[in-house]
Amino acid sequence: MENNFVLDFIKSKDIKEHLLKLKYNFSTLEKAFVIFHADHKTLSEKHDAYKLLIETEKDTEILKRNNTNYYPSLFELLNKYMEIEDSIIKEFYDEENAVYRFKYMCCDDKEFCEDFSTIYPTLDDCMLQCETEIADDDVVRFYVVRKDSLNQTGDFVELTFNPSGKILSIYKYPMDIKESDILSTFEGMWFPIPIPFKRGDIIIPNFIYRYKKHGEPMVLLNSTTWNLQEYLENGYTNRDYNLEKINKRFDNLLKFGDDSDMTFTGYFVTDEGDIYHECDWNFFNYEYYNGDYDGHLKMLKVMSAFEKGEVDLTFVLDAYQRIKDSIKLNNDKKCFNYIKEWYESFGIKFDD
Repeated sequence: MENNFVLDFIKSKDIKEHLLKLKYNFSTLEKAFVIFHADHKTLSEKHDAYKLLIETEKDTEILKRNNTNYYPSLFELLNKYMEIEDSIIKEFYDEENAVYRFKYMCCDDKEFCEDFSTIYPTLDDCMLQCETEIADDDVVRFYVVRKDSLNQTGDFVELTFNPSGKILSIYKYPMDIKESDILSTFEGMWFPIPIPFKRGDIIIPNFIYRYKKHGEPMVLLNSTTWNLQEYLENGYTNRDYNLEKINKRFDNLLKFGDDSDMTFTGYFVTDEGDIYHECDWNFFNYEYYNGDYDGHLKMLKVMSAFEKGEVDLTFVLDAYQRIKDSIKLNNDKKCFNYIKEWYESFGIKFDD
């Protein structure tokens, strides 16, 4: 199978271009791993990709890891995986002894709308009301419909849909342990798939149906995909890290890492211009940041230049104070203009 096929399942255009340039040769297991993590693809598109993988690739075993069981055949696992998901979807649409609820998420919201607050006796009633509400809001990112069992308190099935009504993901509680292990197989894997980003680059996650259209930009410091050679190429020395442990950590990730280790570490900036050090997850979603650097985001340019060795710490501290002062001044002006308008509504005038 052509690698171009699996690249369509990586959201980041910059990582896709990088892998094309490298002519990176994915293993069969890596292809299945990439397909699994493609949040922007529907469940049907993923199943079609798994089937194409089975038809065109060479089968392989899945070795036991900390959070993944041993399976002698990837293809047998994929067939069982799709069978389980299909059975859960079938169960969702069986309305006997069940009620339904829904919630949905809009762009830039951090809380769900409706949030399962209303119970509907049938799936049709639930979907009709859900579709009516989201039709009035053109910034809906996704919606979730839950089926609650009336036979067993606490049992439920959830389907997550994109705005077009296509299934993105499923969740069932409780689940048979063996079936749960199968569905979580790819969560227990980790692969050092090459990325184009270097120390000091300003990058941003391109979210698909999370809380925002995009996440917050960050100044990259390091990635779990880097081995010792890449740390050295990015200018790190033993003053920055214990380089003797880098390769050991990298080897441990190859053997024992899972998808929670798909992380970057870097600098983020608050709205007030303060800098903090944090990591973020899923490098498949990251791209170069091409937005504006207004207000607090000016600090990203400063930290980027510092990490690339273009400015010294004195410059950083000076710029930090100037940017903080500028943000405070702008906020004070906004506050003053609000107070001025309020007083003037009572006939009290201010001199400009």
